[in-house]
Amino acid sequence: MKNASSSDSYLVRPFQAGDEWPINAEFNRIFGKQRTMAEWNWKYGKNSEQSLIYILSDADDNILAHYGGRRMRLWANNQEIAAGHITDSFAKRIGPVVRGQWFNKLRSAFFDEFGNDQCWPVIYGFPGERAKRQALHAHSHEEHYPITRWHLDTNLLDHHVKKQWKTSHGHLLQSQADQLWMRSKARYEFCVVRDGRWLDWRFHQHPNSEKYHLFWVKKSGLWPSSVKAWAVFCENDGDWLCVDLLWDGHHEDALDALFGAAASKLRPTSGLFQLWADADADLAAYLNGRSSSKMIWEDGPQYSCRCFSPNLKSVLNPAAFYRTAADLDIV
Repeated sequence: MKNASSSDSYLVRPFQAGDEWPINAEFNRIFGKQRTMAEWNWKYGKNSEQSLIYILSDADDNILAHYGGRRMRLWANNQEIAAGHITDSFAKRIGPVVRGQWFNKLRSAFFDEFGNDQCWPVIYGFPGERAKRQALHAHSHEEHYPITRWHLDTNLLDHHVKKQWKTSHGHLLQSQADQLWMRSKARYEFCVVRDGRWLDWRFHQHPNSEKYHLFWVKKSGLWPSSVKAWAVFCENDGDWLCVDLLWDGHHEDALDALFGAAASKLRPTSGLFQLWADADADLAAYLNGRSSSKMIWEDGPQYSCRCFSPNLKSVLNPAAFYRTAADLDIV
C-alpha cells in the first residue's frame, strides 16, 4: 500500500472482511441512522467486492475513521469509464485523531492509491457540510455544485395527450432499458450509465425496493414501440420525489403522459412532484415550459468531482454531470 500513513498509535489500512460490522455500527452511531447490514451489502457488495475502502484503526484495531466508495460506470467523453462514488466517510472526534489530522491523512491515502487511470480515473461524491470543510482544510481543490430542486405541478400537464401514449407501472425489461439508454446517452456529456443494470441494482436490488415506483411510456398503437422515457418515484419527507428519470429527449408530451400516470397512481399532495435534476437542458426546458418552480439547495449536499486521468482532464467538464436524487444514496 503506497503513501499510507501510520504511527505507533494509528494505522491507515485497506478494508478487511469483518470490518463491515463495526463500520456500520459506527456510521449509525455518528449519524443517528439505523442502516442495516442488508443495505451495506447492497451498497458495497458482500465482502466489499463492489467497493474500495480505507480504514483508520488504533493499536487495538478499533475503527476510528472510514473512507469508502463504490465502483460505478460513468458515461464521459462518449465512452464508458470506471469511476468511484464516495458514499460514506466519517471519523470519531477523538482529540489525538483531530489534532493529528488523521482523517485528512486517510482521505489522502485513499486518493493516492485509487485515483489513477488503472483504478478510478474519476472519483465523485455528494459531501455534506462537514465533509466539505474537511476537504477545504486539506487544501483539496474541488469545485462543489449545489443541487437544483424542482416542483412540477401535474395539474398543469397536458392530459389530453394520454391517448397517444401507453404508460406502464412496474418492471421494465432489461433489454428495453438498455435500448432506451443507447438512444439517450448522446444527450448526456457526463453521467452514470443508466441502463438495465443500473435500474436493477439501484432500485430492484435495494433492500427497501418496495418504496420505489417505476413508470415508463411508449407510443400507443405502434408495434413494436420503443420506450421513450422512464421515471422512478418514492415518498420523501411527506412529498413524492421523482428519484430518477431517463428520457430520449423527443416528444415532451411523452413526459406529460408519464408524469400524469404517476400522479393518478401516487396521488401527490396538491398534485406536486419534486425532482432533483441538474445538467439536462432538455429536461429543464420541459420543466420551465410547465411553469415548474425551482430553487438551489444551498445548504444541502453538493456534488463534487475529481479527475485523475491526464487524457480525460482536458475534455471532462465536471459541471456537466447529469445528476438526480438517485445519484445520492440517501434516497
